[in-house]
Amino acid sequence: ESLHRADVSYNATVIALADAGATVEVERLPGFVPWSHWQLPEAAWADRKALLGSRLPVKFLEVDAGRNRMVVSHRRHAVQQRLDELSPGRLVSGRVAKLVPFGAVVRLADGLEGLLHVSQVSRLYVQNVSEVLTRGEELTCVVLKVDLADGSLALSTKMLESRPGEMLDDRAALLARSSQIEGRVELRQ
Repeated sequence: ESLHRADVSYNATVIALADAGATVEVERLPGFVPWSHWQLPEAAWADRKALLGSRLPVKFLEVDAGRNRMVVSHRRHAVQQRLDELSPGRLVSGRVAKLVPFGAVVRLADGLEGLLHVSQVSRLYVQNVSEVLTRGEELTCVVLKVDLADGSLALSTKMLESRPGEMLDDRAALLARSSQIEGRVELRQ
């Protein structure tokens, strides 16, 4: 609990793998890292068994001594390490890793994932993100928000549009233009 309160990173050892995540050892106690709180390069996801015995820097999400429960996050550590390059307005590139009813999960090159919410795809209304984006598609996005409490990353492509709907009807031009932008994009409502 003192490590949790101090909000420090800790090098944990991966001791078991499960469908929902992995068990790690923190100060001789078991902690759980949900897969959604890992930051792994694309290639590492294919062979998760290789993670057994490896050291992993984590930050704490929840410690409940009464319930003997500890949940930790590798993603929180990774986000904190990259705050300068992940600050709001910065451009990031990645691939659509997963389509969900409320948006798309975009995996950056180093494995960190961010959410491109359906409302942030275009300035025109998008009802179903799967009609606009495909799994594996490369995207450039603007970082909207970084939440250090849970390590989440909110992304936007609509901030790159020069006109409403450009992401829907002229994506190639939008992405080509965005690759030429250096620095930050001014965030607008």
